[in-house]
Amino acid sequence: MQGKPLTSTAKAPKFRLPGKLGRYSEMAGDFAWSLLADMLIIISQTASFFLLLRELDIEVYGGYVGLYGVIGPLGALSWSGLALLVMQLIVRHEADPDKVGRSTMTLAVGQAIIAGIIGYFICTAVIDTVEVRVIVALLIVDLFLNPMIMITAALRQAIISFPAAAQVRIMLVAIRTLGLVGLWITGQLTLVALTTVWIVTLSLYFAYCLVVLWPRMGLTPRFGPVSRDSFKTNMSLSLPLSSSNLQKDGDKAVLNAYSFEADAGLYGAAFRLIFMAQMPIQSLNNALFHRFLSNDEDDTGQHVRRSYRFSIVSLGLSVAFAALIFVCAPILAQDWLLGDKFAPAIPILRWLLIFLPLTALSRAPLNGLLGLNAMGIRAFIVVSAAAVSMVLYLVLIPSMSWRGAVWGTVIGELYLAGIGWWALMRWEKKADAAVAAKGADDSESAAEAAEPAGQAAR
Repeated sequence: MQGKPLTSTAKAPKFRLPGKLGRYSEMAGDFAWSLLADMLIIISQTASFFLLLRELDIEVYGGYVGLYGVIGPLGALSWSGLALLVMQLIVRHEADPDKVGRSTMTLAVGQAIIAGIIGYFICTAVIDTVEVRVIVALLIVDLFLNPMIMITAALRQAIISFPAAAQVRIMLVAIRTLGLVGLWITGQLTLVALTTVWIVTLSLYFAYCLVVLWPRMGLTPRFGPVSRDSFKTNMSLSLPLSSSNLQKDGDKAVLNAYSFEADAGLYGAAFRLIFMAQMPIQSLNNALFHRFLSNDEDDTGQHVRRSYRFSIVSLGLSVAFAALIFVCAPILAQDWLLGDKFAPAIPILRWLLIFLPLTALSRAPLNGLLGLNAMGIRAFIVVSAAAVSMVLYLVLIPSMSWRGAVWGTVIGELYLAGIGWWALMRWEKKADAAVAAKGADDSESAAEAAEPAGQAAR
């Protein structure tokens, strides 16, 4: 397939409900698929959390979550922006999908190699409780195999539909979860065995994506040239994602670096529960994200309206989940769940609950800035928020342990929400002024064209 992508407006004709009812129906369908995929992620994360926390010493579990304080930001920097780049180029700019796919593959592999080398040296220097072979295996899984599969999902969303992308994500989660549960059932669950199984099974699925799914989309699974603009756009999208991951997970790595491995395990366990509580909100964001990218050149205030509506819904959901977790937190320490090992993490969990409504407020304006194509200021906002958190982690954790991590996380998120909404309002005003000026010019041109016609009629 060449030329214009197969978006929802280019598909084969099918029955659609009229007007707003049809749009809401399509949005509901996308949200249902996103919710299904993210429900499976919740199940996977829950299984991973419960089984690994039960099987591993708390210090080893602390090292494991600390690894993602390094791998997460590197992964976002090396590939997460590529998924957004695919959407930006194909959906917004109507670029040739085959060229986008080939250039994306080049960027993904090159960046994975660089990120893997950097990650190896940082992880082995910071993490003492996890074997080196496990570190190497996780770098392969999370910096190469997962990224290529997720880029396939992004291509399917841009070219076919959101449900088509959700199917790829669902299979990825299923493979990881079945490997984990299978090892637990057979009594072989160790980090070495788990990462080995993931490498083998995800490699097979990655091969299926390239050999079967890419050709079905009309794409050629080979390397292609990367334009300078694509590289710059990728970095402007990747840097905020990397910074966001650093803000969320950098505290676990810092806790390990200062030899708070046990606290890192408890803090990581509490944060994992917060992450799972965020999944319904993330599902909503995933389902609606591509709608933030659309831009009506004759409309004013559109991006603020979308962001405001999204923030109201997500804020309500997050407050409800936070209240439920606060009340039910002691149940998690029961023997039939996590047991006494988790009991010291309950105060940490309750302190972290404020993170939920803050993320609901901070994510919406960042999506709105993407719709305004204000990627430069968006990148600056997220990077500066991560810098605020990291400085606080480095200053507070040595003397306060997990409490310093909580303060750094909450203050960084407050900063992100405040400056994000300020920037969205300001850039929307600029866009609205341009629309108004364009309307005035069009009116003036129409009047000038009508004047000779009137004279001729007279």
